[in-house]
Amino acid sequence: MVQEEMASGLLDALDRMVLEIQAMDAICNNADADADENDGHKGFVVVSHQALEQAQRCLDEADASDVPSQIDIEAFVSTEASNDGVRLRMSLPIGYPTIHSAYVTVLHTPKFVTRGNHDTLSNKLQATANELIGSEAMMSIISECRNIL
Repeated sequence: MVQEEMASGLLDALDRMVLEIQAMDAICNNADADADENDGHKGFVVVSHQALEQAQRCLDEADASDVPSQIDIEAFVSTEASNDGVRLRMSLPIGYPTIHSAYVTVLHTPKFVTRGNHDTLSNKLQATANELIGSEAMMSIISECRNIL
């Protein structure tokens, strides 16, 4: 009984994660349909395609025994100050968004961002992710990145 409840909770969290990824892909990449807008950068990319496919199979089969350990995505946040932007990686572990936060890594910042500011941005975005445990957080993290820039 307890294992069934745990599996059900895990599948519920996985379903929320997959739905959020699909929504973010539709929102970010539909808005970025004009490649010139972001200098050819795609706004939202699933890095770990196999893990996402595995997650969808688990949901389709209602089987939590083979849930991927995490799904990685990247988002490009353009800046008004240059044609460059910030590239974020968000790693979504098992249990996101219900019991775990996204793990945020700032992969790239424009040249005008100092190393200290890069680290501050990274820390603030991770703090935002940590505050949003229980909620789908990717759009909020991207919005916070835009606000900081």
